[in-house]
Amino acid sequence: MNTIQRVFKKLSIFLIFTLIIGILTPGAAFAKKRYDVEYTFEDNISIVKKGKKYGVVDKKGKVIIPIKYQEIKREQENTQSLARTDNYLVKKGDKWGIVNKNNKTILSFQYDSLDMYGSKIYLVSKKDKHGNVNYGVINRKNKALLPLKYSF
Repeated sequence: MNTIQRVFKKLSIFLIFTLIIGILTPGAAFAKKRYDVEYTFEDNISIVKKGKKYGVVDKKGKVIIPIKYQEIKREQENTQSLARTDNYLVKKGDKWGIVNKNNKTILSFQYDSLDMYGSKIYLVSKKDKHGNVNYGVINRKNKALLPLKYSF
């Protein structure tokens, strides 16, 4: 066997070993194979998409928030920080709400749009009975800081 053949043989063994370890190792690599899209954060929590639905999994692939929502956004501490909380802005059907990492509803699903405006403050919108979109600002306890009566 010449030198090139020995190198290729060792490389083949290494690649097979790497493939086996990769298949048997639990974690994000395993989770990636099961989902269409994955957005991973620094704390090894991932928002994943399967088909047309989104959910949240941990680094071992364990489902934290069921893959049943139309959209998911990870809540930030405030709009100037990249620090994340354990809460998620989620769209269920055509309404937005907030759930925590245990999938417990923090803010009920009642808004047509829901976006971070500040620390625990949200810009929301709802259509009225005439189809007009009204905007307001609420806190996490759903208390109106600016009522849903403003339009653009």
